[in-house]
Amino acid sequence: MVANGTFVCGIPPTTTTTTTSTITTTTIPCPIGGTWSAWGSASCSDTCGLCGSSVQSRTCLSQSSGCPCSGLTTQSIGYCAPIVCTFPRAACCSYATRQVVNNTFQCVQTSG
Repeated sequence: MVANGTFVCGIPPTTTTTTTSTITTTTIPCPIGGTWSAWGSASCSDTCGLCGSSVQSRTCLSQSSGCPCSGLTTQSIGYCAPIVCTFPRAACCSYATRQVVNNTFQCVQTSG
């Protein structure tokens, strides 16, 4: 075999090329407080007398990707169910009084 104009005997030389790859991972920082869903529709825990408590809930959307949420998953938004209760229940809960609102009897929270 002839290499660079010189006769070479034996096994021809081999050239080995080594390629090194570097994998770069970019970590996106977690949003402060996490990522929450919108507050859901309110649900009421009772049906009359202004005795119910209205509650909304939400879900942490970023927990599964390792970013925990801070804050409450539920929030109380006040009393609900102002319709006057029928007998044998008291018409309204202790912190409410029966009043006429828009030509109908409803339970209205008393001040205090």
